[in-house]
Amino acid sequence: MHKDWLGMTWKSYSKEKHLGIVNMYVMDERFTAYYDKEIRGCAEFLRKSAVYWIEKL
Repeated sequence: MHKDWLGMTWKSYSKEKHLGIVNMYVMDERFTAYYDKEIRGCAEFLRKSAVYWIEKL
């Protein structure tokens, strides 16, 4: 689903770019604060789950 969402704005998909985006969810404190606002650890959960599925592509 995340890949589909990115595909709405990207001209071409790459695993490397996708991994870069999901890694920002924990590397950039603004992303982490946004995703962890309601549930602590949500940003890391999102990153891990996305990495799991990206590696299966």
